[in-house]
Amino acid sequence: MQADITNQMQKAYLDYAMSVIVSRALPDVRDGLKPVHRRIIYAMQDQGIYYTSKFQKSASVVGEVMKNYHPHGNEAIYESLVRMGQDFSLRYPLILPQGNFGSIDGDPAAAMRYTECKMSKISDELYKDIDNDTVDFELNDLQNQEPLYLPSLLPNLLLNGSSGIAVGMATNIPPHNLREVVDGILYMIDKADEIGKEVHEKEIEVVNQKQTIKVVATDFSSEATSYDLVDYIQGPDFPTGGIIYDQSEILHMYATGKGRVVTRAKMNIEELKNGKTRIVVTEIPYQIQKSTLLTRIAELAKIKKIDGIVDLRDESSRNEIRITEELKNGKTRIVVTEIPYQIQKSTLLTRIAELAKIKKIDGIVDLRDESSRNEIRITIELKKGAIAKKVQNSLYKYTQLQSTFNANMVALINNEPKLMPLKMILEEFIKHRQQVVVRRTIFLLKKAKSREHILLGLKIALDNLDEVIKLIRSSKDADAAKISLINKFGFTDIQAQAILDMQLRRLAALERQKVEDELKEIIKTIKDYEGILISGEKIINIIKTELIDLKEKFGDDRKTKVIKGKVGEISDEDIVVNEKCIITLSDSGYIKRMKKNAYRIQGRGGTGVSGGELKEEDQITTIRTCDSHDWALIFTNSGKVYKMRVWEIPEYTRKAKGTPIINFLSVPQEETVQALLTISPEKLEEKSGYILLVTKHGRIKKTELEQFENIRTSGIISINLTDKDSLVFADISSGKNEVLLVTLYGQSIRFKEDDVRPMGRSAGGVTGIKLIHQNDYVIGAIIIPNDNKDKYLLSISQNGYGKKTPLNEYRLQTRGGSGIFTYKISDKTGLLVSARLIDGKVEADMLVVTEQGMVIRMDSAQIPSLGRYTIGVRLIKLKEDDKVTSAAIVEKESDINTPILEENDEE
Repeated sequence: MQADITNQMQKAYLDYAMSVIVSRALPDVRDGLKPVHRRIIYAMQDQGIYYTSKFQKSASVVGEVMKNYHPHGNEAIYESLVRMGQDFSLRYPLILPQGNFGSIDGDPAAAMRYTECKMSKISDELYKDIDNDTVDFELNDLQNQEPLYLPSLLPNLLLNGSSGIAVGMATNIPPHNLREVVDGILYMIDKADEIGKEVHEKEIEVVNQKQTIKVVATDFSSEATSYDLVDYIQGPDFPTGGIIYDQSEILHMYATGKGRVVTRAKMNIEELKNGKTRIVVTEIPYQIQKSTLLTRIAELAKIKKIDGIVDLRDESSRNEIRITEELKNGKTRIVVTEIPYQIQKSTLLTRIAELAKIKKIDGIVDLRDESSRNEIRITIELKKGAIAKKVQNSLYKYTQLQSTFNANMVALINNEPKLMPLKMILEEFIKHRQQVVVRRTIFLLKKAKSREHILLGLKIALDNLDEVIKLIRSSKDADAAKISLINKFGFTDIQAQAILDMQLRRLAALERQKVEDELKEIIKTIKDYEGILISGEKIINIIKTELIDLKEKFGDDRKTKVIKGKVGEISDEDIVVNEKCIITLSDSGYIKRMKKNAYRIQGRGGTGVSGGELKEEDQITTIRTCDSHDWALIFTNSGKVYKMRVWEIPEYTRKAKGTPIINFLSVPQEETVQALLTISPEKLEEKSGYILLVTKHGRIKKTELEQFENIRTSGIISINLTDKDSLVFADISSGKNEVLLVTLYGQSIRFKEDDVRPMGRSAGGVTGIKLIHQNDYVIGAIIIPNDNKDKYLLSISQNGYGKKTPLNEYRLQTRGGSGIFTYKISDKTGLLVSARLIDGKVEADMLVVTEQGMVIRMDSAQIPSLGRYTIGVRLIKLKEDDKVTSAAIVEKESDINTPILEENDEE
């Protein structure tokens, strides 16, 4: 045979290219699997190696796949099987491994003769209903059939992603979060603009007879856009966690099928004792080897490319990444706990070591891999004086702690490779599920019709029971009896055989009602199946129900954090951890932020602990609990208000005195900070509600919250004050509550907030309480919620006495009166200094602060409930010449009996 070699080579190469594209390198959009992965799952299902079964040798599975389905080398099959069981490679592993299946450091798996495996629980959703004629099969050889695709309920292409290089094309699809993907599919369905409506006839075979049924077309399209879907599917969710950036690039990837996603490791900077700091990496980018990353950091530190690192350790366990960078004697530690997807930890470590060695990253003095089996922990020690943030940025710049995932979402649709935007992938998956539901329903319908056919024969036999029994007994053999039944009663061969398969005594005893009930039920089932087959809406509803069940069964929280801004355009809000904290403000204007657990619980009557090394003449006047992302509105005695984020307030230890507030706010020297209010960004954006202001002389005013949204650095006026008056209280209110004012001499008044009309910022307010004692002034104001059952007024005096009084003992009065007594003032108690609201239904603690900076934390439940005109009980033992200045209510700590945390006494 002669042929032109050019034409022959072109034809042969095209055949080879299509074989690689269709049979090796690219996944099918329906089940998200390449042929080798599909064959592994099918072979294990065929062998019964389910999640509930015992583990089987990997060699046995590989041998079965190679023998029956996959004509390639055993090592290639085993590598694919191993990857399917690696929780750092697949977001939802399809294989449950036992033994050494490799590591994130790039270590190879043990030989297949040593390891064992079985399918993971989620793999059940890949092949469920495969025996219900839901997918097409083809002969792999002359003996064995294999499915062209699996009926997968899992949107596996998006959940686990895929990567592969074919001929002339490649695919690289990132993994996603199951809960988000299902929500995205449900949104697509809700926004469907075309669901199959056209009904066509389909011929099926039931009990060897041709029947015609009606089936709706499996068409689907949705008006949802990529912009809409990003609200549900935030972005890739890598199994190794980490952080991804730039929502605009994610949107571009979803809209076009191609894109570039920047991923970063998760790092923590740890401040240690004696001024030490540590950077901790807890997550690394996908597909980055930890060992290579560590080596690279060490190299950069050595050549001073990254300066400041004195130690680098890998403290990772099996389930957690932790790379630590640390400094001694004023040094800092960086700890890496998550690394980017597909980055080998060992390669990462090598790279860091190289960069440290050649001083490309200056400041690294030690690099340690402290990872365990369950976590990644790479520790990087920095030298004294190194700036941790600068080292951190250098690590991102020069190592794989920051990497790029180049998405190219190519998959097969009917064996044709296509670049697929997110919407197309979801639409094709929904169409796939439509076809699976239709084929499954047809299969079940045929099964039900077959049973109906037999039941109809049994009913005829029961109607003519004596004749049937007589005919069977008189026949010489079974064949003759069958012929006689068919000729006499018109039974089909299947009906006659079903009757003959029963013993005569059972046939005689067979209850007519039982057959009729089953026949009635099977007819109803047939109608249900036929109703599903002609209704696109019913098919879609079945798909929705199955997906919701899938989400409830396997849905989990996302591992990868998504930051909307680009790298280099990250806001402080993205970087700063939002955590509970305590803010204190002293009379001299020293402010500080502390962790919420800075004070331990003590019993009533304790002496307290030091709240800060204040000057002798200074005292803590304000204490607030809040979140670090909250806004702080700072009001001065002159009625001006300033705004800053809570995280901008420097964090100190309990014993440190803090920082003068004038260091970061433009507060004139003649003014003092009088009130501190914290509000969440969400509440501020709502622009609903009011700020309620109360002055020392008993004036009250409420102003709409939105008037405080834009506050200059130099501050703005919040209330216009008269001579010698000053602001003492500020808080958020709905405008529909009640207000309780309390004075220094124990007077109080309760009135409706509606009595105070809204005013602008420049207004001076109206009279809230009439002061009848000389030198009396307002020391506290309470906003009473509408549901004030089990609510109390906490009153605390200068000499450390206190009580809580039920709010129902304070009758509603008219604004502007002198009010009623709330506390029995005496020389023993001293004047009132603090009035706070306590909710009896909520467990809470109370912090009491003294002039000399002592602070006691106690369970509010220990404070007795007493009437208005009483002195209460001793709450704190005061030192000589010390007095209580303020108090605050804070959330109950879960570990209230633990000792005070060890901390540095230095500022």
